Amino acid sequence: MKTFRKSLFVLLIILVFNLAVGTIYVCAETAVPTENSNASPTPVLNIINSFGDFALTANYSDNRVANENLAISATNKNINELSVKAIQAIRAQEGDKDIFAYFSLVLRMNGREIDSKDSMDIKIEKKSIFEKYQNITIFKVTEEGVYKIATDSDTDMIIFNITEMGEYVATGVLNPDASEQTEKPGNSSPTLQNSENTGIIPTSKPISSNKNNNESVITPGAFIFWLLTALVIGLWVGILVGYVLWGRYKTKKMQRGPYVIGE
Repeated sequence: MKTFRKSLFVLLIILVFNLAVGTIYVCAETAVPTENSNASPTPVLNIINSFGDFALTANYSDNRVANENLAISATNKNINELSVKAIQAIRAQEGDKDIFAYFSLVLRMNGREIDSKDSMDIKIEKKSIFEKYQNITIFKVTEEGVYKIATDSDTDMIIFNITEMGEYVATGVLNPDASEQTEKPGNSSPTLQNSENTGIIPTSKPISSNKNNNESVITPGAFIFWLLTALVIGLWVGILVGYVLWGRYKTKKMQRGPYVIGE
């Protein structure tokens, strides 16, 4: 009897011990996590916005935090102001691609222009003039010459890397959809000319009308009108001829008199 009680007491102690250990384990697993355990990393604010003539953003290539007071001004320039030397240099590299944009980028801090030699990734949204072109290439324009910049273009953005602000040129090939709305001579693609505006998109001219060709074309409405007119005139002419022939026949019959059998 004593042995049974002792065994029951030991079993009860083991049961209580296991219950306590299990409770501690469950509490540890369901405890509220600390702030650092599952907290997501703070996003790096490295986007530099822009203001100006088209949608542009930039960020430092090393993804450092950008000063919130920084901004890039993107200003369109007149393509006719591009030097002949620059145009010829671009032509030598790009062939018959159109020069469709000439713009300047200026980095500003609180509205004041500042210099920067840091590497930046520039992204331009494909809106306005940029959405009308494909195979886009960017050139840096300096007094010494022009420098081609590696350009990556996806469905929404034109992306390239620069290490300084300044003047830039965009070249490309007109999209087929956009080219249908722009008059071009024959079926040839736009080419660079030898004038001072070499490589600049030619302005559209009004299409001259060809009177000789227009006069020889008969529209379906005119054809049906003249067909009905001919049918009506033909019907009345037929009635008139029939009436005349019937009248002559009756006149001859009356002149012959009655027909007598045996005559």
